[in-house]
Amino acid sequence: MEKREAGPKKRNYESLIGLKFNSLTINSVERIYGKRTIANCSCQCGNAWQGAIEWVISGNTKSCGCQKIESLLRSRFKHGLTKHPLYPRWLGLMKRCYNKNSKSYANYGGRGIKVCDRWLNGTESRHPFLMFLDDMLPVPFDGASIDRIDNNKDYSPENCRWADQFQQSGNRRNVAWVHLPDESMPLAVFCKKFNKHRSTIIRRMKRLGISLTEAATLP
Repeated sequence: MEKREAGPKKRNYESLIGLKFNSLTINSVERIYGKRTIANCSCQCGNAWQGAIEWVISGNTKSCGCQKIESLLRSRFKHGLTKHPLYPRWLGLMKRCYNKNSKSYANYGGRGIKVCDRWLNGTESRHPFLMFLDDMLPVPFDGASIDRIDNNKDYSPENCRWADQFQQSGNRRNVAWVHLPDESMPLAVFCKKFNKHRSTIIRRMKRLGISLTEAATLP
């Protein structure tokens, strides 16, 4: 009787859980009948990634896609421009709008928000990052963040400004607004104006049955 040769031994992929390959850490594995074993990974940029575990351990896939985008963008610049303090801000626009693995993509690229051609492609004689600097420098104060004036329009020179945290929070789609007889403002800005915490104002309104403005102006 002929002796059968043993088939290839199945790899124990569970033993790889917790290990890091390039930028991806394997959190769990799933065996799908008739298909490759799937790895559920976290990327060092903070995004989640799922795909064939062979791609991860072979090095064919090194990140969730963030490194591919960054490498593509870096390759377009002369040496030294990526060290500019505003480079991460500009790169962030690209990731939010074009990297489907980004945690922010759903609120930006997923909604159809794009980066204007000037900042995305530049011209034959000028790189897009330099054109971004042309339009957005100088930064008016420390801690300023780039903010879209109209939250439903693209990133462009006409629709972007440098804003503080209160201006930016007021521009979010889910922000609470206060409508007064002569002006309207985000609730966070209203609280800052009267130097009162939001919870204090709401507690006074419920306990005393008074208006928002009365609750804010009480000593």
